Amino acid sequence: MTSSTKQLRVLTIKRNPGNGFAVIYKDLGIDDRYVMHYTSDPDKDPSTERGKQWFETVRKTMDRATWNREMEGDPYSHVGKAIFPDFRTEIHAANRIYPVEGINIIRGWDPGWCVSACVFMQIVPFEKGLPQLRILREVETFNSDFAVLVQKVKHISETEYDGYDFWDEIDIEGKTRKAASQGNTPVKILGSFGIAPRYQKSSPEERIALLNHLIGNRVQNGEPALVLDPVLCRKLLTGFLGLYRRKQDSDQIDKTEVVHLFDALGYGARNNLMQLIKFKRDEPKNAPKLVIGTGWQEEVIEGKKQKKRHWLAC
Repeated sequence: MTSSTKQLRVLTIKRNPGNGFAVIYKDLGIDDRYVMHYTSDPDKDPSTERGKQWFETVRKTMDRATWNREMEGDPYSHVGKAIFPDFRTEIHAANRIYPVEGINIIRGWDPGWCVSACVFMQIVPFEKGLPQLRILREVETFNSDFAVLVQKVKHISETEYDGYDFWDEIDIEGKTRKAASQGNTPVKILGSFGIAPRYQKSSPEERIALLNHLIGNRVQNGEPALVLDPVLCRKLLTGFLGLYRRKQDSDQIDKTEVVHLFDALGYGARNNLMQLIKFKRDEPKNAPKLVIGTGWQEEVIEGKKQKKRHWLAC
């Protein structure tokens, strides 16, 4: 038996449970092993001169999610292109998020046949620049009537957010499509509980572009323009980290278990942020350009000082 054969026999291959990729371990003893990382090769170790050159060259060829999946063995990475590649837990979900007094709470609704979802959020405006989207809580029901979700959300609203006013947003199909086993549309079901939702037409790509823009920017006080509660929004957090993704070798959104929550989030965020952030539709239609408010400017109109929002395409 050659020495090379002996060396091969101490390698163990296991599957990454998050994406099915093989992870190679090298056994050092009965209870001791380590992952065969690319840095095991001195020519690929960024701490060496040659390794640094290799790392800087190869790293540019992959987005963050692909790099983490292929090179770092990250169990939370997934096959398919990441939709929110710039989202960082340590930046956007580092702390608990609580509602700001005096600001209405928005509830985004997505009624489904098997899964229905609602997301609580606030949009906090600033004197200059972008507003902040604060994602407070996610709520889902499974294999039940949409009315069950409405009852659950009403209870949470009355007990956890007493004293706040609510705005409700729903998919535009909610006014026509019948809810499962109810015989009524979701809008009528909400109305039976005293909730009058608004609805506007929007595309998933438009909503994704909006969220990505917030993720990549900060508000006037230096905080991220999008923040999420890591305790009450656990599934949304996994979605931002990669579970909400595109299909492999396709631009279509993969129908994973977080899709309904992101639809609900998108309806609430997009329909209200449109008052502060405008979209300018250019070709291709699935890649809208954002037009962002640059701040307030005082103008004298009919002898009175008034503030008007000015816009800048970016």
